[in-house]
Amino acid sequence: MPQLAKGGKFVFGWSRLGADGSVTLPLEARREYRLRAGESLVLISGSRTSGGCGVSSRRLLRTSVLAGILKKIDTGDARGPVQISPQRLAVTARLDARGRFRLTAPARRTFGLRAGARLLVIRSSDIAIGLAACGPLVAFARQFPELPVFPAARGRRG
Repeated sequence: MPQLAKGGKFVFGWSRLGADGSVTLPLEARREYRLRAGESLVLISGSRTSGGCGVSSRRLLRTSVLAGILKKIDTGDARGPVQISPQRLAVTARLDARGRFRLTAPARRTFGLRAGARLLVIRSSDIAIGLAACGPLVAFARQFPELPVFPAARGRRG
């Protein structure tokens, strides 16, 4: 896994957002965060600087200081984003056997993402993978054409 600059963040590469809202998480990231096929993921809106979202699992959140998020998600509207703090929204998704999850159209709007967007897959913390859509780290990463790009799934538009 490359580190873009000494003392900087480690990244797994880029993931493209498919027309159907699908995102592929690199195998290395899934292994590091012990994400399994069929597992329920929790996606939390990113900062204004980086956009995108953080990706975690219920299992990882349950044992963290962010465990309270799960209660808010479970009592929220399952069809759309749930307000988990004044600045953050969350949605859920399911990881499939090929390491993909699908963002619904409302979730894509929540995270400000469009089909074809390249998301920088970042080792963000011990409980979440970062998917950054913009900001200084994304601009810096564009200088490294050797970073792998994980393709979007083919599928219908959604």
